[in-house]
Amino acid sequence: MKKIGRVVSVMLCAAFAAGMLSGCGDVDRDNYIARTRSESDAEKGVSQAESSQAQQEESSAVEKVTSDGAWKSMAFSVDGTDFVLDRLTLAEIEAQGWSFEPEVYGMQDLSADPLVFYQRSIVLNHEGYDEGSFIVGFTNFGDEACGLDKINVWTVEFTSKNMASCPQVTLEGGITWGADEAALKAAYGEPSAAEKSDGYTKYTYTDNAANVIYLDVYDDSGLGRIVMESYD
Repeated sequence: MKKIGRVVSVMLCAAFAAGMLSGCGDVDRDNYIARTRSESDAEKGVSQAESSQAQQEESSAVEKVTSDGAWKSMAFSVDGTDFVLDRLTLAEIEAQGWSFEPEVYGMQDLSADPLVFYQRSIVLNHEGYDEGSFIVGFTNFGDEACGLDKINVWTVEFTSKNMASCPQVTLEGGITWGADEAALKAAYGEPSAAEKSDGYTKYTYTDNAANVIYLDVYDDSGLGRIVMESYD
C-alpha cells in the first residue's frame, strides 16, 4: 500500500504531463512546475473529503490492474548503454552526453523536497538527435532536499515516430522500435490495457501502478513511442 499511496499522490501530475506532451515536442516551458494532488484539488475547490474518496477509488482501481512479463525489470538501453528506472539519476544519463538547460525551466537553483514529482517535460538534447526524442521527469527519492546533482529520474519518454534521428532504445526482452503486438505479447504477456486510437494502439503494462510502461504501436510502422514510469 506504500507504493499505491505514492502513485495516487502523483497521478494527476503524470496525467497533466501526458496532456502537455500529446503534440511531439510541444512543451509548456513557461509553466513548468511540480504539483501535488492537494494543491491541484485546492485550486479546483475540491474538499478534503472528496479528494480522499477519489484517492480511495483510484487505489482500488489500480490494485486490480496487473500484468506479467520481463518489462517489470524496468530495464532499458539507450544506444547500447544500460539503465534501470529504479532510483535512476540525471547524472547517469548526462554521462552519456544528454543534457538540458536548467535555467530554461527555472531549475538552476532547484532544491527538490523528497517525493515531489516533477512533470515529464524536460527535453534532453544530444548532438545528432532530434529535439523531443528523449524527455524525462524528476523526483527526489532521498530523505532530504537535493539539487540536480542528485536528482532522480522517475519517468522517461522516447519517440521515434516522425523523427529524422532518434536514439536506439531497447527494452527488456529485446523490444525496440518497430515491434508489433505479437512481439510485445511474446515478451511481456497480455497487456493490462490496449486502447485503439487513430493510427495506433497504446498498450499498457502495469504492476499495481508502482511501475508502468506505455507502448504506442503504430499501424504503419510498429512501436514508435515508449513511456516508462516508476513511483517507488
